[in-house]
Formats: sequence, C-alpha cells, structure tokens
Amino acid sequence: MFISLLTVAHIVLAVLLIIVVLLQRSESGMGALGGSNAVFTGQGVSNILTKATRIIAILFIVTSLMLVRVNYQTEKAKSVTDKASVMQVEQKALPVEDQEPALPTAK
Repeated sequence: MFISLLTVAHIVLAVLLIIVVLLQRSESGMGALGGSNAVFTGQGVSNILTKATRIIAILFIVTSLMLVRVNYQTEKAKSVTDKASVMQVEQKALPVEDQEPALPTAK
C-alpha cells in the first residue's frame, strides 16, 4: 500500500515538474507553449515559478530515493544468479507423483 501511494505521488510530482518547467519564461525567445512571452511578464510570477520548480524537484528526488530504498528492502538484495539457482532447485524437487512415468525400453 505504501509503495502504491509513493508511486502515485512520484508520478504526480513528475507531471507537475514538467508543467512548471514549461510555464517558465524562456530566455531564447521561445516562450511557454509555443512562443508567447506575454503569458507571465511579471518578476514576481517568475520568482514563484522558480521556487515551485525547486520545491517540486527536491520532492521528486526524495520520492525517487524512497522508491529505490523500498524496492531494495523488499528484494533483500538478491542477485540474479541467486534467483536463478533457487528456481533450478525448485524445478528439480518435483514430487514423484507429478513426474511422468518412464517408457519401457526394448532389449
């Protein structure tokens, strides 16, 4: 449940970060959403968007690190070779009644 909420929060922060970055005024002449520089002309709005970008970026990084830590703890740091050897042992340990009978051989 916690990992689901964390994943949803991470996706929402990613979308918000994209939107806030696209709303910022560009210095190269291409403004937000196709070149309109008149959308946000005030200095105060620019400062608000810059602060919002910083806060959302920090939260995005924190949720990324939390997702990595939760995933690392649930997997118990098993390597791929350890998982493969466990699967091979499970396949070899079939009960006798689940195995097919051997065909008789001619002498």
